[in-house]
Amino acid sequence: MYLYSIEFKLPKSDTCKTCDQMKIKIDTLKQNNNAQEVQELTRTLEVHKIRAKDLLKLEVDSSKRVKNKLVISFDLQQAMPIPKLTTGPAFYCRKIWLYNLRVHDCTNERG
Repeated sequence: MYLYSIEFKLPKSDTCKTCDQMKIKIDTLKQNNNAQEVQELTRTLEVHKIRAKDLLKLEVDSSKRVKNKLVISFDLQQAMPIPKLTTGPAFYCRKIWLYNLRVHDCTNERG
């Protein structure tokens, strides 16, 4: 019969623009067999990731130490149609959508 190598996974969201650009350049240089530039860009990408991780850690630590500031994050999750129906006409006539807006207090770790 037919064998397909199909994988399903959650897409990564909120990726860094700089990281994405560097990865594309690295892939292009690999195709062109330019090993020296690939190595340089790979090092640059690793340094960028380390700096980003250090900055995030610094911000998290700072938000926990300083009590006169409030750090809040908002996230609008995927909009979900209601009711969940799969029959043809009902599927295309749905008018109600559920929007789930999450608010998280990063200083107190409460949602």
